[in-house]
Amino acid sequence: MKQDIYISEWLEKDYKVVYDQLIVALADLRITPKILSYSLEVWCRDYMPIHVGEGKYVDFNFRPDYLWDKPSLHKYITKQELAVEDLSINFSDKVDLFLDGGNYVRCGDKVVMTDKIFS
Repeated sequence: MKQDIYISEWLEKDYKVVYDQLIVALADLRITPKILSYSLEVWCRDYMPIHVGEGKYVDFNFRPDYLWDKPSLHKYITKQELAVEDLSINFSDKVDLFLDGGNYVRCGDKVVMTDKIFS
């Protein structure tokens, strides 16, 4: 099964060296990444839904403290519902948590989370 890889347009703008290396690595695998049509920041993992299984995703409230604590920076918070609008995402659930998706990592049937999630 072919899976699409999406990146933020900000990756090329803000981290050109990383972007160039990623494009080369993906090209070696014959993968051309797609650009998310709506993204206000570079790290998509932080605001994209949590993948919990075969085609199933969990929605959460993306509210990163490094942007939320300064109202003048709220304009840089990507709205998850807009980021996934053009994607075929099947939300199986919504958790009423404020988190930054970059604070967890799935490892098979386990999840590693930072203490930031609990605060």
